[in-house]
Amino acid sequence: MTAYVHIGTVKTGTTSIQQFLHNNNELLLKQNMLYVKSFRKYVIQHWKIADFISFCVENNYSNIQDIQDEYWKNEIHCMQEELVRYKNTNFLFSSEGITRTFFTTNYIKCFKNILSDLGFKKIYIIVYFRDLIDFIPSFCSQTIKAGILHEIDTIDVDKYLLKFVFDYKWICYEYSKIFGKENLIVRLFDQNEFYCKNLYKDFIYSIGLKWDNKFKIPSNQNKSLDLLGIELQRRFNRIFSNTYFNYYIRREKTINLNRLFLLNLVEKYFSNSQDKNLKFCFPEEKFQYYIDYFEESNEWVRKEFFPHKERLFPKKDLSGYKENYELKEMKPEYWDKIADFIAEIIKVKNDVIIEQMAQVKILSDKLDFIKSKDIFNFKYGSARVRIQNQLTYKLGQAIVINSKSLLGYIRMPFVLSYIKEKHKQEQKKYKEKIKKDPSLVLPSLDQYPDYQEAIDIKKTFSYKLGQAFIRANSKRCWGGVYQIAI
Repeated sequence: MTAYVHIGTVKTGTTSIQQFLHNNNELLLKQNMLYVKSFRKYVIQHWKIADFISFCVENNYSNIQDIQDEYWKNEIHCMQEELVRYKNTNFLFSSEGITRTFFTTNYIKCFKNILSDLGFKKIYIIVYFRDLIDFIPSFCSQTIKAGILHEIDTIDVDKYLLKFVFDYKWICYEYSKIFGKENLIVRLFDQNEFYCKNLYKDFIYSIGLKWDNKFKIPSNQNKSLDLLGIELQRRFNRIFSNTYFNYYIRREKTINLNRLFLLNLVEKYFSNSQDKNLKFCFPEEKFQYYIDYFEESNEWVRKEFFPHKERLFPKKDLSGYKENYELKEMKPEYWDKIADFIAEIIKVKNDVIIEQMAQVKILSDKLDFIKSKDIFNFKYGSARVRIQNQLTYKLGQAIVINSKSLLGYIRMPFVLSYIKEKHKQEQKKYKEKIKKDPSLVLPSLDQYPDYQEAIDIKKTFSYKLGQAFIRANSKRCWGGVYQIAI
């Protein structure tokens, strides 16, 4: 079996690619490529792979036979079932969480071992790299949206925990060492480098498939915040802290729903602004330092994978670069956007309150109905029981029960006579009771909450049989059955 694993990196159209693959799974299957359903997280991508490998590394598990955790055993079982079902198919995984999380060689080794244990003989790694000039600002926006407080623009690169994400040499070297350089598919996230200048076509081309004009193209995903959005979201992150997933202990991260709700609205109102004053630009000194710091790394990647190019990415003139990482001026239109943002928060919250109040009203009405029904039933009983206490039903039920055996047929006349006599006594007691206290007169059946159930009982075989029995008895016409004075 063959696996294609798209590992990112982050901010290289990964969410768009994953949405594209998810939307077109059936068309991909026609070309013998399955976008795997197991190990998915957030519906469209396989971030659970990163979670699982982190769990294995921390617990020193090197193969799937070692796994004792029930959650991960179930995930593996689902994956194995998928492998059996599509045994003659190529398998495709995608998660930027892999490059985002695997920061030592041990993670990559463990990943290779797990894939091999699952039965994959051939494994291709697909990775996209983006020019740091564009990547860093976008990544900064992403870390703020994720609620990470150690933001890239506030920390020196040497001390930054995620600096390996920018080290393309380290990524290529380590994955080549474990999976083989020949199995590493390196692409550049640059429209001029894309096959047919299209990211989706480039990805399809990179995994050896043909473009299908029936492919569904998703809308743009995961847009970057503008400066207003960044300023707002930074403050929301401090107010509504996120409890992050601990890759070594937990399987899921705890999400602050208030922060998530606000983030969705921040993205709606403060993403990809056309206002140059709102375009986030990394602090100039740090920006240049990052670029210089990874220049050697980029050159190594160029020599190894793009020897035909003079540079890995075209050199850009930064002489006119102006940093813009703090909001220094509030224009009237900015206040308008913030006002619209606040207004929608109020509207959404009010809509939620109105919906909840409507649900409470429905539940309250149901509760009132149940209470009134219970009070009514306590005082008068139920219509269902009243029908079942009618002589018609009791006789019909007795005939059905006793007609199932020879002994029942023999004793049937005695049983029916007993039921008739007992019923007559109950009716006499009831008449005496209401004569003394007229308030005890039972209401008509149509006043009972379960009136419809009573009507349904009248349609049963037992009830109709009882009716026929009484009718036949009144005419002294039994068809050779029993004759009882009723």
